[in-house]
Amino acid sequence: MEREETKEITKAEAGALRRELQQATQSTNEAWWRQAELLHQVYYSGIGGELKPVFETWGYETFHDYVENELGLHVGTARSMVSTAHFYVVRMKGAFSAKQHLLSRQRMRALACYPNKVKPENFNNWVTMARNMTVCALEHKLEGRHEHVKKFSLSLSESDYALIKEALDQLMATGSYDNRGKALLAILRPSKVRKAG
Repeated sequence: MEREETKEITKAEAGALRRELQQATQSTNEAWWRQAELLHQVYYSGIGGELKPVFETWGYETFHDYVENELGLHVGTARSMVSTAHFYVVRMKGAFSAKQHLLSRQRMRALACYPNKVKPENFNNWVTMARNMTVCALEHKLEGRHEHVKKFSLSLSESDYALIKEALDQLMATGSYDNRGKALLAILRPSKVRKAG
């Protein structure tokens, strides 16, 4: 990205700019976490004996329709937020406090992607490490690698996403995989099934 115009400012103005950006970042982190918590409630809450999804009472047929239309969020972003909130609200229940442990969304997402490494009993240690590392360094530490980790995304229908998420959750629950990436590879690689006959 080229800077065509550079504005000259004083050291005092630069200091004020830095503080303002730090405050804006902190406010953004807090707002992001609150939004993730609320989306988690919407996703997992039901009304009545049949536990009708809450968004249906608002006139939306699916979670996808609700977040895309009413909130203007991409459904993939919303599901990522729900998944991250689920890790902290459910798996880290009793260990996590937003007041005490809130990090940037990238750091929080990174920790949430490794439930076999980040556990309630070592959660405080991971939060301390995360605060003192860059996001890339934290991802490398969690992955157990020293080279840069490549990321990719998939565009899926809501039903396909739900099937893959369910399969990933089941694989992670077996304890056979130490991260969701390896579990996903196990799903994506064709199995070596011997043909009869």
